Amino acid sequence: MAGRRNRGWVGWLVGAVVVLVVAGAGFWAGRVTLGSAPVVSSVDQGSLLVGVSDETVGKSFQYNVTVSRERVPAAVNLLSGVVTSVGKSGVFKVGGVLYRVNGVPVRVVQGSTPFFRDLGQGQSGADVAQLKAALRSMKLLSGSTTNKYDLATFRAVKAWQKKMGVPETGVVGRGELVAVGKSFQYNVTVTRDRTAVAVNMLSGVVTSVSKSGSFKVGAVLYRVDGVPVRVVQGSMPYYRSLSQGISGSDVSQLKAALRSLKYLSGSSGNKFDAATYRAVRAWQKALGMAQSGVIGRGELVAVPKLPAVLTLDASLWKGAVLSGGEKVLFINAGTPRFVLELGATEALQIAADTTLTVKSGDASWPAVVTGQEQTESGTVQFDLASPDGGVVCADQCDILPADQATTYLLSQVSVVAPVSGPGVPVSAIITKVDGTTVVYVDDNGARVETPVTVLGSQDGIAVVDGVQDGQQVFVFGSGPTPSSTETGG
Repeated sequence: MAGRRNRGWVGWLVGAVVVLVVAGAGFWAGRVTLGSAPVVSSVDQGSLLVGVSDETVGKSFQYNVTVSRERVPAAVNLLSGVVTSVGKSGVFKVGGVLYRVNGVPVRVVQGSTPFFRDLGQGQSGADVAQLKAALRSMKLLSGSTTNKYDLATFRAVKAWQKKMGVPETGVVGRGELVAVGKSFQYNVTVTRDRTAVAVNMLSGVVTSVSKSGSFKVGAVLYRVDGVPVRVVQGSMPYYRSLSQGISGSDVSQLKAALRSLKYLSGSSGNKFDAATYRAVRAWQKALGMAQSGVIGRGELVAVPKLPAVLTLDASLWKGAVLSGGEKVLFINAGTPRFVLELGATEALQIAADTTLTVKSGDASWPAVVTGQEQTESGTVQFDLASPDGGVVCADQCDILPADQATTYLLSQVSVVAPVSGPGVPVSAIITKVDGTTVVYVDDNGARVETPVTVLGSQDGIAVVDGVQDGQQVFVFGSGPTPSSTETGG
């Protein structure tokens, strides 16, 4: 009897629980409140109280990511001994100490010539010029812009040594400096317009050809069947043979040339007289020609001004056969155009302030980029000019090869000129709507907007003007709270 009562009580209790759960579930489905922020839903009648909170769902794993970058050796140590200190890798200014060997500081300067020797008074060279540029950058030297180690350089080096706490010898020891810079060598194309100034009027075989270049009055340009074709100054073509009794402007030009060559004196005017006849025979004798006293048609060519740089056409070569009418003599016209042409990838390295040194023989000229244009083949052509905006070759354009309309010159291109100054992470720099750049400096916990000028950047570090070494700047990432970092130089 008691057992039946207990089983009945248990059955009633289970049924009540089922009813309560089902009723509660139905009420939950109808009344729960959802939101993006944590909320609490209260169930009336004291039936159920549920807390709902935001959760993050998903599946993630942690792996190592390898970041690699190619490194190019920029300098080799030349000192021997024990390394007594090493600078921290990062952005270095001109004159920064990289490391010390036996206490001797090894400093970095801008340049491409290794410091392979001791530098002292009386020496000259590119390494001395690099040293002096560094001393000027550090305000230890003013003036003295040659590549000679003079007294002013000696005093500046001693001042630098005093500042570094090393013996003030005035001599920079081999290996105490390393030169760092990034430059490449490319060909620069020089093109010039050419204007034809003479046409060949002889027929026969070319027996000799002079080299293009500067020509004076009476110079032999080439020979056809042994007959020398000479250049004189004038504007009238020699379209006929000249002999005694003939008059005209072509005769006047001939007589002026004979006077210039000291074969004729006096005898002004435009008439081929006896004196002119004798002078022509003397000229023919000097050239090893038959002394006929007559200038044959086509034996002379006239150009507006002499001496002049003249280019003989490629059709004039020993053994070539001429029939007459060939354009054989050209004069360079207009300003030479200097162009650096690079592939699309190489062109990405060239900035607006890229500097170049263009060389022709023993001469070298500084150049800057003034404009660029993409060709149909995908290359990029950079127009070059001197730093003052003029032609690259300045007043030395005459030394360019005269026998080529297009000349290829070797150039040294500095595509990453080292810059110095306080270094900050690139992510700390903000560009505003008006184009200005700023960083936020930490001032006792407050963020102070500070305008800066970016002088250069590489590998995530920007060298800027506007902050000082040691200041804290905020770095902005994906998180809501910026972190601060210290500027370094």
